[in-house]
Amino acid sequence: MNTDDQRFAQWGTWVEAILADVRNVLFQRCIFWEVQKIIDANPRIQRSSAFYGWMGSVYVSSALMGVRRQLDLDQQSISLVRLLTEIIRFPQVLSRDRFVALYPSTHPELEEIAHREFDSLVSPGATHIDPSRVREDLTSFQFVAEDHERLATKRLAHLDAIGPPRIPTFAELDGVLDHMGDLVRRYRLLLKARDEDLLPLLPYDWKKIFRVPWIP
Repeated sequence: MNTDDQRFAQWGTWVEAILADVRNVLFQRCIFWEVQKIIDANPRIQRSSAFYGWMGSVYVSSALMGVRRQLDLDQQSISLVRLLTEIIRFPQVLSRDRFVALYPSTHPELEEIAHREFDSLVSPGATHIDPSRVREDLTSFQFVAEDHERLATKRLAHLDAIGPPRIPTFAELDGVLDHMGDLVRRYRLLLKARDEDLLPLLPYDWKKIFRVPWIP
C-alpha cells in the first residue's frame, strides 16, 4: 500500500506523462489547422486531392485516439481519467501542505504566494482538494468526450458491425481537446506547482518545407 507521500509523487509522475501525450495531440492539431490556412490563402492549390483527404483522416484518427487514451481506466494505463479517479478516492493526498511544500523553501516569501494559489485553485482555507469538485471535472470530461471515445472505439480501435450513432464535428473535436488541455494544466499546477503554455514556441520553422517546390 502506498503512503500518501508516495501516492502524491506518483501522481506527479503521471501528470507529466499525461501532459506530454496531450501536448503532442495539440501540436498535431496546430499543424493541421495551420496547413488549412496555407491552403485557404493559395487559390492555386485549392483543388480536389486525395492527399487532403488523407491528411484530414490521419489528423482526426490521431486526435480521437489521443482522447481515448486519456479516458482509459485500465490499471496498467496512465490517463487523465485514471488520475482524477485516484484523486477522488484519496483527496487528502492533494493537500495544502504538500502543495505549499512544492515551492522552494529557500524563498520563505513564496509560502504566502503558495497559500493564495491553493486558495484560488481549491478553496480559501481548505486543507485538501474537494473530491466533489474533482468528480465534476471527471464527469464533464467524460460527457463531452463520449461521442469521440465511441467513434474511436468503433471505427479505429475496432471495426464494429454497428457504427457510432453520430459523428462529431471538427468544432466538437476542438472543444474536447481544449477541455482536456485545460484540465491537464489545472491538475499539473496542483501536483507540480508548474504552469506553462501547452504549445511552447518551437526552435525551428516547421513550415519551411512549404516554401519550396515538392516536385522538381
